[in-house]
Amino acid sequence: MAAEADTVVVTSGAQHAVDLVARVVLEPGETVAVEDPGYLPVVRLLRSLGARVAGVPVDEQGLIVDQLPPAARIVYLTPSHQYPLGAVLSMSRRRELLSWAAQHDAAIIEDDYDSEFRHVDRPLEPIQRLDDSGRVIYVGSFSKVLSAELRLGFAVVPPSLAGPVTALRQLIDWHLRRAGRIYSQRYQLVRAALAGPLSPWLTALPAQAGLHLTARLRGPCFKDQHDEDQVRAAAAARGIATTGLSQYFHARPAQPGLVIGFGAIEVAGLPAALEGLRNSFGSL
Repeated sequence: MAAEADTVVVTSGAQHAVDLVARVVLEPGETVAVEDPGYLPVVRLLRSLGARVAGVPVDEQGLIVDQLPPAARIVYLTPSHQYPLGAVLSMSRRRELLSWAAQHDAAIIEDDYDSEFRHVDRPLEPIQRLDDSGRVIYVGSFSKVLSAELRLGFAVVPPSLAGPVTALRQLIDWHLRRAGRIYSQRYQLVRAALAGPLSPWLTALPAQAGLHLTARLRGPCFKDQHDEDQVRAAAAARGIATTGLSQYFHARPAQPGLVIGFGAIEVAGLPAALEGLRNSFGSL
């Protein structure tokens, strides 16, 4: 690999790396070329970002370069071990792809999928190593080399993309930390209400993550889904939406309760909503 320290971006896996690069390079509606057949999770990711995904056929030498759509802004491929057919992109195709990308002003995302495990011959040089125009982004992960539970990946980006990709990564991390603090505040408010004013009617189930808390209905007057429906209707009349716990049971006898989501309500509005839920029980 040809890489300087400041061109290596640490990610939470190869797909996270593709996400970061695509967000920086693509505008909504632009075309990304992918292998067909190919790796579906990346296809779904690219479509979720508003990209038009074009499938390109694969043969025994890998991606067929002369069938790439001229409008492609990015070409995503797995040249070391094409997924799922297993072809290795030939050296002539690698050079042809680089020439095509230069001609069409496109970027190449080289996913090094399975490059660490070759059973015959030495590996071919990565496309990134052959690139002299800064068009190739090399992405990978350590999930197979070290541990599937270790969500650690990387992107080796051209110097021109290092700043924007790193800035986006930091912005997303900052947003997640800020969102985490906000959701934690909401969690604490709901948890306190379940342990206090709502405790005569609800028993909270253990939960340390997520954007909802679940509680069973308690007391002799709450026995089945009918009682659960009454509680939910009384809450809905006060503008409070909840989900019934009983609807999630399939084979076992259903237990009445409430699934209380707090992802879509501001911290400032929670005390009034929780008070309204308490009053809903009082009205029954």
